[in-house]
Amino acid sequence: MMDRKHRLVGAAVVAAVVAALVLALLVNGRDGSAPDPPASPTAVARASTTPVASAKSPLLPLKTGDRVLFLGDSLTQLGGLSREWTTEPFDGSGWISVLSRMAAANAPELRLEFTNRGVSGDVVPDLLARLQADVLDARPDVVVVYIGINDVWSAPRGAGTPAPDFASGLSRLVRSLRDAGIRVLVCTPTVIGEMAPGDNQFDDVLQRYTRVSARVAHDLGVPVCDLSAAFRSWLMKRNTRNVASGLLTTDGVHLTDAGNRLVARTVAKALDLEGSV
Repeated sequence: MMDRKHRLVGAAVVAAVVAALVLALLVNGRDGSAPDPPASPTAVARASTTPVASAKSPLLPLKTGDRVLFLGDSLTQLGGLSREWTTEPFDGSGWISVLSRMAAANAPELRLEFTNRGVSGDVVPDLLARLQADVLDARPDVVVVYIGINDVWSAPRGAGTPAPDFASGLSRLVRSLRDAGIRVLVCTPTVIGEMAPGDNQFDDVLQRYTRVSARVAHDLGVPVCDLSAAFRSWLMKRNTRNVASGLLTTDGVHLTDAGNRLVARTVAKALDLEGSV
């Protein structure tokens, strides 16, 4: 009888020890380490204001009646919508035309108004020079800025923009828009050549300007639509022959129908206008 009692007491002690260990793991973490300290108020504030792309949380959700203006170079000018402004073939293949159809199909209740203000050959200083007449005077609610290709591509011809001037100019542009009460979406530049990373002439410089675009937007608290990442991801999966152009671009820069659709889908996600159009 005593041996049985001792066994029962011993089992109870073991059970108590095991329970204590389990409780400690639950409190301190699965590996027994101390729990993470609570985030500081500064860290929480920074995390809550940093735009993060997700299907349920668009980067820049639009509001009913928003006037959306698209600002950039030929990649925007060729996007479509206005016979007075764009040089797009009027078959509706340009990315802004595609985006407009997405808006009509997927969010008709918003009654959005799209305006194209892209000019072929533009660099950041050109956008600043025509900011008042072409943008602010139009009184948009939202401006989508898609710039950077010519700032890099035109450099060998002496018409590009040095990186420090690109950064300061883009910062000034975004500040001016934001100070006017306009919501801004900054798009990173797409590609100059479709080959694998490192195989195209301007890859290193273009990625530097891409990082500058993202940093300027982050520093000023406006969201980024990462077209650069979307293009590189698409090409890594599909450019199996490592061709320089012909998939997303006609010449390494200007968009094919597939390129227009990819830009439209990526911007649509940022604006919560995704759909099958």
